[in-house]
Amino acid sequence: MRKTNNRNSRVLGTDSGVQARLERIECLLSEIGTTARKPLDINEAATYLHQSKSHTYHLTSQGLIAHFKPNGKKIYFLKQDLDAYLLRNRRSAIEEIDSTAASHIANYPAVQVARKCTQVGRNSNA
Repeated sequence: MRKTNNRNSRVLGTDSGVQARLERIECLLSEIGTTARKPLDINEAATYLHQSKSHTYHLTSQGLIAHFKPNGKKIYFLKQDLDAYLLRNRRSAIEEIDSTAASHIANYPAVQVARKCTQVGRNSNA
């Protein structure tokens, strides 16, 4: 009987540990949801971008990052605007470029390309 009680207490201890972890996870998810919707101030934006505060101000003065100035002083940012800034100027991988080139060659045979080139040459001579 004693072993069963120890076993039950271990299970209960594990359950309470799992319960505590679940509550912590719920709190963290709640914070993430709240943070995703609320505007970020300059300090939070600089941290999110991994830039200094002064560089973040510089980016806003150059108009590279969308931002809000509700009272004309403090600057606020939306997370999706910061993400858009971070994800600009995408460079395609070599595989994507090769795939696009192969698709272009398949859709526009050399005869059509040559015909277009000769028509352009004729029009420029006229």
